[in-house]
Amino acid sequence: KASRTKALLNISDKARYRYLLTGTPTLGSATDMYAQMRILSPHIFFNWDYYRFTKFFIVYSKPRLVYNKDGSKRLDSRRYPVGEKNIDVLNSLITPVSIRIRRNECEGLPDREEVFIKYTLSKEQKELYASVVNNDRYTINNKEYILTSPALKYTKLTQISSGFLYYQDEENPKNRKIHVFSENPKLSMLEEYIEDYLANPDNKIIIWTNYDQEQEFISDKFSKYGLLELRGKKDLDPFEVTQQFNNDPAIKILSAKQTMGISVDMSCASTSFNFSRSPSLDSDIQSKNRIDGLAQKKEKISFYYFTAPNLIDDHTHSIINSKINLDAALTNVNMKCIGCKNLSNCLVKGIKYGTSNCQYSAALI
Repeated sequence: KASRTKALLNISDKARYRYLLTGTPTLGSATDMYAQMRILSPHIFFNWDYYRFTKFFIVYSKPRLVYNKDGSKRLDSRRYPVGEKNIDVLNSLITPVSIRIRRNECEGLPDREEVFIKYTLSKEQKELYASVVNNDRYTINNKEYILTSPALKYTKLTQISSGFLYYQDEENPKNRKIHVFSENPKLSMLEEYIEDYLANPDNKIIIWTNYDQEQEFISDKFSKYGLLELRGKKDLDPFEVTQQFNNDPAIKILSAKQTMGISVDMSCASTSFNFSRSPSLDSDIQSKNRIDGLAQKKEKISFYYFTAPNLIDDHTHSIINSKINLDAALTNVNMKCIGCKNLSNCLVKGIKYGTSNCQYSAALI
């Protein structure tokens, strides 16, 4: 991307007139604005280079203690972007050269609705989930695995909620094994909804996933309906796959990694289900737009999500819907925060663990 940006800058610097059209100029970080504004008008940011720009507008993480795999601690001095500063100055610089048109000001677009499907964990899922929340570790086949970062802890909780758990192969640590729970309430709920929805022969749906094992669940359960998969394999052309989905009446379901929901048209469907929801704000926005736009013939489009009170799915919805990039936020939270019932509230309000406003309380499973 850096080489592409440099090439575009060389071209734009020679242009007399420049226009920038974008549906999503920023995905929760001021850094997204630099290259765009630099192409549009270099003087907007006083001809600053990227590093001076980030020094003025971006807040970076401070060194923090993290866990090693053996349970010991070490100091992580890497710097991650965790917030913005001087946003009033940034807005004052961008506003004179910007025209903003909101979605509700556009004509011909369908109405949107979000539907939340409630589910509960099985007994086995609850036990492992509680162990991860309270002890930052879990046990599979009498082997204990210690979690070493907030992001890893978050990942394990989302996997458990989806009915499986990746863990390390003892004999070959580079390989991973998969523990599949005997009961998967989320998958059962999805099956009920899809059976009802596809009772209408004209309906098609998209199922978004974030893990290979989720794709396996979908493939095993719903192939009978006519299923296409888009997992991100190099031998698959996303354009060709989505064209087949749009044009073949025998294909009722497209199951795809949420990261694949970019720059393709899936407007033959008006409904999508997120088996799990990506912590990436970029992936979430882009995947939603696949069934939106003027090509959509239905008057309403629907987005279905799975949720369980105080569990990780519930927090992901609240944080992403607040336009916070959870991917980035996970680099600047305490291990205890992942699994706290106030996680989403604290991230939205900027409350740090251990401060006077912190109200840590482990989620009841």
